[in-house]
Amino acid sequence: MSARLYYDDPYVVEFVADVLAVAECDGRYEVLLDRTAFYPTSGGQPCDLGTLGSAEVVDVVERDGRVVHVLRSLEGLERGQTVRGRVDYGRRLDHMQQHLGQHLLSAAFEKVLDAETVGFHLGAETVTIDLALPWLTEHQADQVEDLANQIVIENRRVSSAWCSPQEASKLPLRRFPDRQGTLRVVIVHDFDYSPCCGTHPQSTGEVGIVKILGWERSRSGTRVSFLCGHRALRDYRWKNAALSALARGLSVAPADVPAAVMRQGEHLHSLSRRIEKLQAAAIEHEAARLLAESRAESPGRFPVIVARWFGDRELDEIKELAATIAARGGAVALFAAVGDGGVRAVFARSDGVGEDMNVLMKVIMASLDGKGGGTPALAQGGVRAGGLDMAQRIVSLALESLSSRP
Repeated sequence: MSARLYYDDPYVVEFVADVLAVAECDGRYEVLLDRTAFYPTSGGQPCDLGTLGSAEVVDVVERDGRVVHVLRSLEGLERGQTVRGRVDYGRRLDHMQQHLGQHLLSAAFEKVLDAETVGFHLGAETVTIDLALPWLTEHQADQVEDLANQIVIENRRVSSAWCSPQEASKLPLRRFPDRQGTLRVVIVHDFDYSPCCGTHPQSTGEVGIVKILGWERSRSGTRVSFLCGHRALRDYRWKNAALSALARGLSVAPADVPAAVMRQGEHLHSLSRRIEKLQAAAIEHEAARLLAESRAESPGRFPVIVARWFGDRELDEIKELAATIAARGGAVALFAAVGDGGVRAVFARSDGVGEDMNVLMKVIMASLDGKGGGTPALAQGGVRAGGLDMAQRIVSLALESLSSRP
């Protein structure tokens, strides 16, 4: 079994060890050492990364009580060789900050709300804990966050101890693990006792800050997202930059941005409603004009046929125009327009008009290698290729089909 240097000193990131075994597995190489500072993925905390000699360590796992270092290539490593290992300290420090921050936050939730932590995940971007708590309010979250950060500010000592089950039973453990045997207990002086095999800094001040980002419902109750240390600093930095940019754009102080955004939203909603009314009025006006033009072109015809093709016009717009014409009675609308991805067509007819728009659309689209369909009163379809000439062809074919019927 390899000696695990990170238990005694989490700041050890360079070490010398002997290679005990080398094996190839699924195109990668697994290396066992007699001692290691590499932490394997365990307990919700990701593994350390780094190098063994000049070989890159891409994963570290625990298997049968042994720490297995996974490499893409051996770079000359072999059994019996002495090798220098280097752990990526930036990654190690980040994990230590997040993990101890989780201990502080979980303890604070228990002390303030009597909420037990039942899950923990340290991701590449955020960290989450799952709480046996139905829901959380802003005020409660602030109380918990304040307590956790008070312990950070007090820079309390953090230590660890190996305890027998009998010794552990005498400690005020925040939770009791399922595993049997000797336990490693991480202790935040006069605040938290938690069984844990992860890496942690030696004082709470190194966590920097604990910041709750938000929460959502989960299977176990409530999932809380948070950041600590350098992650929290980076998060604050981009959010502050975004807030400052918004404040400049709105010509208000940063504190007034939420109210200004609300006003802008209300103004945009009002404008949107006005635009919708104007568009509806414009469609009504256009429908009346097109009907009048078509009646003048074919006086006395029933139904009156309104046939037009358009360049670069939205499908929803021509669909609304066709439906408006049909709603006026005694009419058929045959429209096609150029849009993104080809040409779209809409056929509509009034109640009491015998033509079946669904059949007509399918016949036209089949002749042009397109697709379409709908109801007897309204159908739509399209072809992927073509421009204004294709739009004109669709309408012309529809006109010919209607004209040829008795």
